[in-house]
Amino acid sequence: ARSDFQQSLRWEHRPGALVALARAHLAEGALDEADRLLTEALEADERYGPTHETLGHLMMAWDEPKSAARAYEQSLGLGHATPDLYRGVWQAYLRLENMDRAHELIVEGAGRFPESDALQAAVGDSLVYAKGESESAPDWWARALAINANNFEANFGMAGHHAARGERDPALDYLKRCVALNRDRAVKLWKDDLTSPLRKFGDFAADPDFRRLLGGLD
Repeated sequence: ARSDFQQSLRWEHRPGALVALARAHLAEGALDEADRLLTEALEADERYGPTHETLGHLMMAWDEPKSAARAYEQSLGLGHATPDLYRGVWQAYLRLENMDRAHELIVEGAGRFPESDALQAAVGDSLVYAKGESESAPDWWARALAINANNFEANFGMAGHHAARGERDPALDYLKRCVALNRDRAVKLWKDDLTSPLRKFGDFAADPDFRRLLGGLD
């Protein structure tokens, strides 16, 4: 796709093509080149919303959540929004420990994009980590799973929810789904949980079925 975008720029210097090419470079890890192209896009039309969204993604890649949040907010202010933008701005505000704004925006995003399982699942996660309202989270994870049964975050959230309530079998079933989707990630999150103050899986840390499922935990 990058070669097509580069060819289009020979004919017309439009922000859309510049942003598309910047996204391709961003995906490849060529952050400086992405930055150069986004600067050109801003010079061509500073009110083009996707430029600011992509700039937000770039700032997050550069570990600059404050600048990322500002870019995402500018994109929203220009009337542009995507599911990726809402997830990005939510993560940026979480990094900044502005939990209220993070939660407000992810709920807004889920309302604007009800077909996005990623946003529905993120609201569930946000209720737990941003608002401390874990009892409300499973409804959102269930919404995500109704859209996409393979949503990793929703499956892991449900596994943790049932584990925290001592409900061994459903917790194990959801965790099996996570392992099938991404074993390495499931193992990492399991380990992270066991060192977390929340420690949802604590009651099953020594359970042979859980340990057999995850393997290599020592």
